[in-house]
Amino acid sequence: MGCATLLLAAGSGTRFGPDAPKVLTRLQGRPVLLWSLDAMIAAASVDHIVIMVSEQTMDAVVDLVEGVETDKILDIVLGGAQRQDTVRLGLEHLSGDEAPARVLIHDAARPGLLPGDIDAIATRLEALDDGSSQPPSGLSAAIPTADTLVRYTSPDAPLDPVDRSGLYRMQTPQGFAFTAILDAHQRQQETAFTCDATLYQAVGGRVELISLPQAERLMKLTFQSDADSLEGLLGLAAAAPTPAPAAPAIENRTGFGFDVHAFGEAGEDGELVLAGVTFPGERPLKGHSDADVALHALTDAIYGGLVEGDIGHHFPPSDPQWKGADSTVFLEHALSLIRATGGRLVHLDLTLICERPKIGPRRDDLRARLSALTGLEPGRISVKATTTEGLGFAGRGEGIAAQATVTLQLPTAP
Repeated sequence: MGCATLLLAAGSGTRFGPDAPKVLTRLQGRPVLLWSLDAMIAAASVDHIVIMVSEQTMDAVVDLVEGVETDKILDIVLGGAQRQDTVRLGLEHLSGDEAPARVLIHDAARPGLLPGDIDAIATRLEALDDGSSQPPSGLSAAIPTADTLVRYTSPDAPLDPVDRSGLYRMQTPQGFAFTAILDAHQRQQETAFTCDATLYQAVGGRVELISLPQAERLMKLTFQSDADSLEGLLGLAAAAPTPAPAAPAIENRTGFGFDVHAFGEAGEDGELVLAGVTFPGERPLKGHSDADVALHALTDAIYGGLVEGDIGHHFPPSDPQWKGADSTVFLEHALSLIRATGGRLVHLDLTLICERPKIGPRRDDLRARLSALTGLEPGRISVKATTTEGLGFAGRGEGIAAQATVTLQLPTAP
């Protein structure tokens, strides 16, 4: 079997309120649980769905599922006292002769799940399994943190800024090779985790993060006040049915980006980061943000294809909130502008110009990271490197330049 999903609906939801369990709460007349279940049924990559429930929700969920039509295997299984117990029980239910190759784990309290989210993670998981003896990397939906973060203790204490570089808000779905995540859960029963990705890392597994399109839809229903926000994000306003519009004509756009950053002095704090990949032991680049010259060039290429200015226009270096910022925030903003047009990124070509570090040994790492960040399959991502034969600043080893070209498909105006 290819891919299974665990839909977690066994939580007590005490913060939501004492009335109905939150997974049975209705958003525009539909129970929260059904939003994610419908997405799993519609996802082409899913063969088997397991809904994990509590004793409190068992009967109601059975009644709901009786009206659902699907040719996929659909099981309802009793969960445990804690989320971690529930996941382990669900994985053990899936084990055996018909065990899936991969499994996605999703909180039913995140009703904004789309079939495309599931298929994107399942496809990427399959690509990460290179057939080696090492367990393949896990994958988790996540959003780069863009807000200013501070640590607050009392009104009398000063606000303590927290460096948000590399900070993400973890979401679900989270996906794994089935046997690897089952083994991890069975080995970690004595330690409490609230996230399957961190549990997987605790036993030596690797985890990639991916920002899914329309990622804010995956917010979690935790408090009663979240229901209104979710209805807005999900676009559930009641409206009379309208005829489907004709498919818009598509035009191809090409965007080009170029960026340069100088190396800092040896021994300075920080690490060299290119395309979101860290190069240990190399001198870091200097810049207002994290100086990821590769992502800057790529982001500007997207802005160019959209005719939307450049990074400096959207994220001015004069604004202190972008000091040390993770450049994935910039890239995600550019990608969000593509999605807002109804278009898509279909190809990217990145060239790094430097004497060091050596790019060849890390080329696959760079392509994998760019795939996770953009949602493109690796076969649509080119990463190249060249030198200037000792000429100029790059030839003298003073810095790194990057150029990127992207192809966009955008709907044309009527």
